Amino acid sequence: MSFELNTNDVYEGCSLLPKGEYEVTVEDAKEDMTQGGKEHVAINLRVREDVEQKYQRKMIFVKIWKLRDTGKYNPKQFNTIGRALGMQNGKKYNSLKDLLDDFIGLHTRVTIGHQTYNEQTREVVNKWDFTKYPKDRTLNVGYKELQNDDVPF
Repeated sequence: MSFELNTNDVYEGCSLLPKGEYEVTVEDAKEDMTQGGKEHVAINLRVREDVEQKYQRKMIFVKIWKLRDTGKYNPKQFNTIGRALGMQNGKKYNSLKDLLDDFIGLHTRVTIGHQTYNEQTREVVNKWDFTKYPKDRTLNVGYKELQNDDVPF
């Protein structure tokens, strides 16, 4: 096998993702808890590699926190994400988990900004929007779907 070195196609390291728009796929979405016991929703986005853009496959970690005054999530946040993912308006879910499971594998476009808190600068999603490159849902990102012929029994 031959190989040609391309020093223009290199990893940029683990630095902060630059501000801007990125086409992403929701790789995971679930309720989680900090070490201090603070509940939140964690949404993991991966910069799409099937779209010509920088930082392909880089992860973006989104946290949605419960409101302090009510102890509940603001439904507008989930509505905004669901709309940007092209989900069906009016669809009812039995639980937050069911809604978050429905996010997984869908594509969207996000605008990334930076926010500094406790002397740490992090990426934040400032805007959720419709993808410019729609395609079918990506199920089980990184895994190949098995066919009947692939199973030995």
